[in-house]
Amino acid sequence: MTTGLTTTTQPITYGTSEEKSNNSSTSELLQNDLNIQNLPSKSSNPSEPKVHTYGSFVAYCFCVNYILGVGVLGVPYGFAKGGLLIGPLFLLVVTVFASFVTNWIIETICRSGPFFKELELEKLKKEEERKTLLDHQNDSPKTEDDIDNNSINNNEPLQGEENRIQETTQEDELIHSFNNNNKGIDLFQYPTKRYEINELCRLFLGIPGKIIYEVALCLYLYGGLWSYAAVFAESMASHVPLPISGWFTCNVYTDTSVTCDILYKIYIGIYAIIVIPLTCLNLTEQKPLQIFLTIFRYVALALMIVTIFVSIFVDPYSRYPENPHFAMERHPPYVSPTSLALPSGFYILLPICIYSQILHHSVPGLCEPVKNKKHLPGIFTSTFITTLLFYCLLGIVLAVYYGDNIQATCSLNFSFYRGGKPFGISAPWWADIIIYLIILFPAIDVLSAFPLNGITLGNNMHAAFFSGTKWMENRKIQVAFRILAAVPPIIGGCFVKNLDSILKYVGILGFLITFVFPPLLHLVSAYKARKKYGTDKTPFTYPFISSTATSVICILFGIAAILYCIIANIVYAVLDSENK
Repeated sequence: MTTGLTTTTQPITYGTSEEKSNNSSTSELLQNDLNIQNLPSKSSNPSEPKVHTYGSFVAYCFCVNYILGVGVLGVPYGFAKGGLLIGPLFLLVVTVFASFVTNWIIETICRSGPFFKELELEKLKKEEERKTLLDHQNDSPKTEDDIDNNSINNNEPLQGEENRIQETTQEDELIHSFNNNNKGIDLFQYPTKRYEINELCRLFLGIPGKIIYEVALCLYLYGGLWSYAAVFAESMASHVPLPISGWFTCNVYTDTSVTCDILYKIYIGIYAIIVIPLTCLNLTEQKPLQIFLTIFRYVALALMIVTIFVSIFVDPYSRYPENPHFAMERHPPYVSPTSLALPSGFYILLPICIYSQILHHSVPGLCEPVKNKKHLPGIFTSTFITTLLFYCLLGIVLAVYYGDNIQATCSLNFSFYRGGKPFGISAPWWADIIIYLIILFPAIDVLSAFPLNGITLGNNMHAAFFSGTKWMENRKIQVAFRILAAVPPIIGGCFVKNLDSILKYVGILGFLITFVFPPLLHLVSAYKARKKYGTDKTPFTYPFISSTATSVICILFGIAAILYCIIANIVYAVLDSENK
């Protein structure tokens, strides 16, 4: 396998690639590292397990599915509350930083390869020394006759001791050669093993950094997975009837009947049956499903944008859930009052913009199966550009049309879409198709968002307990951790439906794991690489993006966003309680 600068068939217990043999000596491993560099990257051994990969387009689809969650439906609400000028500007700033952060994570992964390699070499060396010592003790003479027979009194060294000294000298020479013959950009190639971000935190930030990151990630992703389960069951219970006391639907937030609760929990059970098995699969095993869901997302968002854009010129009625009893505009365009900038709504806008571009905790898992690692920056950049364009179009068009009537989840506005027909006249049949397709968008969306984020959480939990051990290669343990990631949020969703007040604060941890930890890892890994190897250059190092100043600015941005949102949420919660 390729780790940074080399290709080898020897195992490294750090990371998550297939485990092979653990019987080779440190000297052999080092020699392979130094001499096998020019061999083809693909192994010619047919007995080796097949590596599952995917191309750039499939990687792009996975990235889109990570980003375009239900958070996209909050963008029009954020634009309406924060302003039609400030909204896109905030989103542009967040998108630029988000693109930089993905590149910093890739750079950090590249720099980590030689560090992990040396940790493994040291581990193997210690194991061999211990084994040699045990062999020496077992072979040592126990009586004076044995001592005489082995000529110990004549100061003749044991052959095993000679071999041990000779091997140790060779290993030291090879380590020195490994460190000095592999300088420059070739040292920090992208490794073929996956190193999760909590492993990078342990390597570069120490145990405290690792623990803080893991706690933040667990709270953030468990909260997100919990909300996905609740969103699916709520959407389905509200719009897709089941034969419970007749064909029955209900609003789970207002209907406290036993029948509504049973309907909600039935849909939670259906959701669990679908998403838990998907969470246990690897990304490469979900390619057809994820490509289909990417297409569905784009179709649904495009339908929202086009439908409302046309309505601006032909439909003054669909902005209102019922007849407002005042004269409708008689001439298009039919637009609502909006503002370019509303400072009072910044605390709503900023988190929405940041949540809408978060996938960074999953970058290691997304990158690992990509065939050509040179395409990674292009894959992430194209993803962010595409999502930025869709967000801006969706946010501006819907905010202009609905104005103050925009819902926090904009798909709910389509529940009173009339297809241009006045109140009192039935909407056309095709309007019902549009309504159901868009209203059910959140439910279908979270079908793919849950397993993707569950895989990320499960992999990080697995690495938290077993990084650097042979158990990282155990598929059963990996699946067990993914089940541990998937099951508790679904159980929680059965009993607690509305998580808005909790997610306001748990969601802020997304700022920490996206805009604080990755740039900090980038800075520390670069410093340690320069100190140890004399260079920090990787194939993904760029003059402006990789500069220290850019990383520091991003960290300050992340910290400021965290403090602002915490203070704003507390202030507005106090004001709301006083108004009540």
